[in-house]
Amino acid sequence: MNFETSVGASLSAGLMENYFRNLVNQIYKILPMRENGTSSLGKYIWRLEAELLGGQTLILTVREDAYFGSLVNILQYLSENVMECSVEQVRQLVFEGISICEKLLARYGKDGD
Repeated sequence: MNFETSVGASLSAGLMENYFRNLVNQIYKILPMRENGTSSLGKYIWRLEAELLGGQTLILTVREDAYFGSLVNILQYLSENVMECSVEQVRQLVFEGISICEKLLARYGKDGD
């Protein structure tokens, strides 16, 4: 299966699968950064959110996907509030984000619809 983009190119299911697998790691990285009080965490989350928003514009299939929107919303909340959240709250949101990535992987990866 191939996925159309707003620029007329298509992306393979293999590329989408690799992207969502990598995204799990990028989202997980938020947790140890918060636990360690990393000062660049806000910028890291902002960059990740910007990447997802760009993907939402580029990849027509995910544009209206509720899971993808939920993932962007979680990152938006963390972008604005991560240092005010307890580590436990961040952990819950990170693992919710990972769960969403796994659902997106099942939907858009090689074995998806």
